[in-house]
Amino acid sequence: MIITELMTRSDNFTDEQVSVSMAQSYIDEAIAIINTELNLHLPFVDLTSSYSALNDSWQIRLFLPYLNYGVKMNDTSLTEAQFYKNAFDYALEALRISVSTAVPEEYQGSDNGDGTYNTDGIGGAYVMDTSGAIPNPGWFANSDGGEW
Repeated sequence: MIITELMTRSDNFTDEQVSVSMAQSYIDEAIAIINTELNLHLPFVDLTSSYSALNDSWQIRLFLPYLNYGVKMNDTSLTEAQFYKNAFDYALEALRISVSTAVPEEYQGSDNGDGTYNTDGIGGAYVMDTSGAIPNPGWFANSDGGEW
C-alpha cells in the first residue's frame, strides 16, 4: 500500500486533511514503536513505492489508527485521539501474538548495529528459579515469619 492511500483513508475517518510529511512522520513513528516493542526491523515508509514489509490488512490495522491518532492529537481532539491510540495498541498486541506468521522472516530479529540482524527468535520465555523465594503467608504469620 502506498502512503497516499492511507492518507485518503485517514482523511475520511478524521474529517481532516493530512499532509504527506505529517503522514510519513506518524507512520514512521508507528513503525518505530512496532520495531522496538516486537524486536523487529521493519523499514520506514517510502513516499514513492508500496510498503511491502506488512500486508495491506496489517497496514490498515496498525498504521491507519496511529495516523488518525496523530491527526486528532494535532487537532487537540484528545478523546478521539485516545480512541485511535487504543485501536493501535490493540492491533499491536494482536501482531505480537502472530508476529512469526504475519511478518516476513527477513524483518524478524534485532539489529546488531553492524548491518546484520540477530534472528535467533522473537521474544522468548525466561524461566525464573523461585526455589529460594520468600513465602508470603499473608495475614496468617506472626512477626518472626512463622505461622501462628
